Amino acid sequence: MTTKSDRCLVAFHDQEQQLATLTYEYKKHRNRHSFAGTNIPMHEAHEVYAQLLAGEHYYAQSAQIGQVACFQTVADYLFCPISHDLRVIGNLVLTHPPGQGFDALEIRLVEQVANQCAIALRQARLYQEAQSQVAELQKLAQLKNDFLSTVSHELRTPMTNIKMAVVMLKEHVVEPRGQRYMEILENECTREINLINDLLELQRIEADDPNPVNLQPIYLEQWLPSLVAPYLIRTHKQQQTFHLTIAELLPPLLCDTAKLHRILTELLNNACKYTTAQGTIVMRADMENKAFRFTVSNTGTSIAPPELERMFEKFYRIPNDNPWQQGGTGLGLALVKSLIKQLRGTITAMSVDGYTTFTIMLPNQPQ
Repeated sequence: MTTKSDRCLVAFHDQEQQLATLTYEYKKHRNRHSFAGTNIPMHEAHEVYAQLLAGEHYYAQSAQIGQVACFQTVADYLFCPISHDLRVIGNLVLTHPPGQGFDALEIRLVEQVANQCAIALRQARLYQEAQSQVAELQKLAQLKNDFLSTVSHELRTPMTNIKMAVVMLKEHVVEPRGQRYMEILENECTREINLINDLLELQRIEADDPNPVNLQPIYLEQWLPSLVAPYLIRTHKQQQTFHLTIAELLPPLLCDTAKLHRILTELLNNACKYTTAQGTIVMRADMENKAFRFTVSNTGTSIAPPELERMFEKFYRIPNDNPWQQGGTGLGLALVKSLIKQLRGTITAMSVDGYTTFTIMLPNQPQ
């Protein structure tokens, strides 16, 4: 602390027990007895602790302190309180050889050190509280994930059985209205099964246990037209216009075919759902800086900038849209982002000039 100090102690107070515990100690002479870990009943040095608890330092020159064994050495003593939230929680103790005393500069220095100790303790306690809160939140998140996983598994089997029963019933229903009802049942079963599968897939990804990436060469000029063929029919029925543009002479893309198929079909499904009649959907595939770029654009409702990033959150739905007008739960884009992350790619969204555009950048990964 200073060149004259031969011992420095840090004590913490237990106000209920009226006890001070010497927790840390510095000794100039290592052969001296250590007092670290000593408990001091405050009444044994009543005058000292009464002044400390009042927030004032205590200075005794060439003296022994009360009945406390560790303060029976004749020395110059300086006690300085450590305060936290207007409450004294501990103190510093410094000793000088008898008769050398503490000048005003040393006392101010010790007080500043005590204040720094108080700040460090405050930060340590805040950190501990924050860590406890984080641990509790992690525990709650794990409970939520376990619940979703269990419920999803329990729901998948009966929903699959219901769909199979509906398919079998359709073969025995010939009346047009009955057929229509069967189609509605089958479509709703499919939608619920897809939701359950999305939940399970997200749970696997977030638990760092995703399906392994299976890299295969994909020749986009051949692969993409077959992928978008169902959407050409769908958009025609919905009186929408669909354009597919593939850059010439693209090299094969080394990627996981199943994951890329899921990503692009999810974006195309969204585009078809949220594009009005007479609207336009455009899909492009090209390269930029040796990375493969896929864009899916559609006309429709403009999306405000604050909502663009939140679209990738689980269960998030854009407030301006009627949540019951279109099917879905807001899991699709969250799953898309997670799958793209597995492929070491990125996805961004923008909404300008009447178009909402999703841009995917994928590296051509080595095998």
